[in-house]
Amino acid sequence: MAEKSIVHLVNLRDFGGVERLILDYVINGKKHNWVIINTANSLNKRFHEHANSIIFCNRAIQSAAIQIPSFIRKKALWNKIKKINPSHVVIWNQIVSLEDKPESIKAIYYDHGAVWELEKNKKTIDFFKKINGCICVSQASKKVLENKFEHHCDISVMLNKTNVVSRDSIADDKKKTFTIGCAARLSPLKALGLLPLIAEETALQGFNFNFIIAGTGEEESALASLIDKKNLKKSIKTIGFLNNLNDFYKHIDIYISTSAHETCSLSCIEAMSFGIPIISANIDGQPEIISNGHTGFCIAPTMSMEDYCKKTGMSLPFQKDIYYPENDTIGPPRLLNPKDAADKIIEIYLHGVDDYKKKSRHRAKELFDDKTFEENLIETVRNF
Repeated sequence: MAEKSIVHLVNLRDFGGVERLILDYVINGKKHNWVIINTANSLNKRFHEHANSIIFCNRAIQSAAIQIPSFIRKKALWNKIKKINPSHVVIWNQIVSLEDKPESIKAIYYDHGAVWELEKNKKTIDFFKKINGCICVSQASKKVLENKFEHHCDISVMLNKTNVVSRDSIADDKKKTFTIGCAARLSPLKALGLLPLIAEETALQGFNFNFIIAGTGEEESALASLIDKKNLKKSIKTIGFLNNLNDFYKHIDIYISTSAHETCSLSCIEAMSFGIPIISANIDGQPEIISNGHTGFCIAPTMSMEDYCKKTGMSLPFQKDIYYPENDTIGPPRLLNPKDAADKIIEIYLHGVDDYKKKSRHRAKELFDDKTFEENLIETVRNF
């Protein structure tokens, strides 16, 4: 008798970490019989070629954007799922009503960072009491979930993975331009206003490095204004959105994550797979990726949100509490101090990057190779 299918309930309007996992290990996977239900009424262009195999949760007619009335959507969702008759429903990074879920179907919550932002209310409390299992993308994610919500199920941790690639070690050459890169959505959360402040600090210490920022988003104009205001157009280059980041990683020496909150950064994992050392704040899941002092540095964050806004003129990055692994506490968010980040960039530069590159590639191969990710995911789901 064939195994029952697994339904993946996911919002496919945008394209970020969750959606990449769905595309790479569910749609393009080969290890299980899957059904995808999209909880958004639109579909990101990266999924257009697969549109015929994706069910729209709230559409009255699958081929049209006309939605069913909101008051019957909860029941309609579970009616759709009952007809599929799966063994499990994996609910990706969102909360849905489990009121109409049949006992025969197990509901598994997959957290990819949503728990940081979820409010503690009747809906979320009831949800976590009723789920049959939980997968968290980092130990930090598990810590935050356990701190906020009562649950009666096991929690498994599955770190993000990537298609690990390596590149030849590049000998450190003090005569070439040393480049620091960041690839991210230009959104408040990513706190990219830190990069001009860091570039300013390195220049003050006599080091004129290049900085490259890949990405687009709502803070694009504010970031450009800050770069212009500080006369850093020659040293900071913004290159927009890139479909393929391979060339980007191959042309940088250090990857920097300025984000105010980072569950388990895929971009940091990818950068390490190219032998790029990482600089990041020591927050959330970052030290689960970065080996401090070996594959880069996790720096204790000391800059307040208010100070950041004052110095950059940019939006408040994050207002929820975050996890501080160094002392195992949860508290108000803080950001990388630009001087601390600049000091570590200079330290890597002066030391030479070869040793960091070698250790970064090795760690990526040991911990983040995606060869068995789909198999492990399905085994974890079915074991709940």
